[in-house]
Amino acid sequence: MSRQNSPPKRTAAWRRRKLWLVSSTGVALDGFDLFSIGVALALMRLDPSFATDSFGVSAAAVVGAAVAGAIIGAGVSGPLIDRFGRIHALIGSASILLIFCIASALAGSLLQLIIFRALMGIGIGAMYPVSATIVAETSKRGQRGRQVGSTIAFQAVGMVLGAIGSLVVLSVVEPTSAWRWVLALGAPPALAMIIIAPSLTPSPRWLAAKGRVEEAREAARKLGLHFKPEKQVPALENRFRFLELFTRKNVRKTVLACIPWALMDIATYGVGIFTPVILLQESARESSHIAKGANSVGHMIANERSMLEATTVLDLLLLVGFVIGITLVDKVGRIRLQTLGFVGMAVGLGILAFAGTGENSIVVLVFVGFAVFNLSMNAGPNTTTYILPAEVYPTHLRATGHGFAAACAKSGALAGTIALPILIEHLGLTSGLGIVMLCCLLGAVVTLLARIETTKISLEKVDTR
Repeated sequence: MSRQNSPPKRTAAWRRRKLWLVSSTGVALDGFDLFSIGVALALMRLDPSFATDSFGVSAAAVVGAAVAGAIIGAGVSGPLIDRFGRIHALIGSASILLIFCIASALAGSLLQLIIFRALMGIGIGAMYPVSATIVAETSKRGQRGRQVGSTIAFQAVGMVLGAIGSLVVLSVVEPTSAWRWVLALGAPPALAMIIIAPSLTPSPRWLAAKGRVEEAREAARKLGLHFKPEKQVPALENRFRFLELFTRKNVRKTVLACIPWALMDIATYGVGIFTPVILLQESARESSHIAKGANSVGHMIANERSMLEATTVLDLLLLVGFVIGITLVDKVGRIRLQTLGFVGMAVGLGILAFAGTGENSIVVLVFVGFAVFNLSMNAGPNTTTYILPAEVYPTHLRATGHGFAAACAKSGALAGTIALPILIEHLGLTSGLGIVMLCCLLGAVVTLLARIETTKISLEKVDTR
């Protein structure tokens, strides 16, 4: 592109930053919801119309419904994103989130809440491929890892904001209705996304893949990208090409994109979402009365403000891990960072398992174990497993591949959510964590066997590997 026709660097940088910020907000809503639903379920016990003897089972269904919806949303949305465009898909996903976020806050029964949460989960699942694809396709080559990694880091930002928002609600709202306000807090960001998204610059790579070469050149010019689509690029066929993920050319990419992410989410959700339960089970005796009221669902936060604040401190470690990962991902490389991260997660789980066998200094060891686990997870696999599927596939399959990988990951999340409390109940904490530790080590092995390094390589060159 000529300098004469190029926009000022600040203008182009702002357009790319705007795309990143709106996309990252969508991912932040997932983290926000992940934290908020645990708080909401704990507060629902104070609502006479929802406090029943079978509440524990129903609460598990509320959490599971959102994850199941996310599996469907991620898997189904990918081909639609590749067909209809990134920006339209972003608006659609945010609209689903907005509608069913409000509907969940207004639910009149647990059954209604379960249904609304499942439908909201579809929007959450769709956010993963659309956000990653937008940022990957509109970032400069040397900054792509950092930019996409920053997007998934907003999941931790959302969790911290969920904790802050919940604390504010608990301070100003009547306890019996506080859970509704906690769930409704996700609506304003979703509405803001819908309002801003139409002004975003479309992906030049998607436009080129659709044969809209002149529009692609104009979009690349506006974004300040050195992307030069060829005139002979054919229009993308409007048909479902899911099976192409498993061709000889792409199967290795699919293994790398899907299996490590699924294994990581078994650990992330199995351990992370039940952090308060594990802490309460192994904490000092003065906390035992909280453990009796805790429920092995989501981020089950005790009604006491002190437990909410303690969990917030643990979640801040997630942000620290992401900062480390974002700093290193374009220097160390995706594969090395992911492998080392999986090993670090296994070490953290080993510390937690060992802590469950002692009585002295047990709380210190538990917090050390969680610190190592959270830092390793977000500095490594939780960053890189989101980046790699957005890089290894060609443009016409990018969202389809990322969506399928995210669906596999959410399936792992559902398995971890269901399996870990059962394993802990029947085998004990040490054995349950040991099984999850093996999942982390397997993630490291698969990463090395299927490795495709994408660091500082253009998306077009990555496709030839």
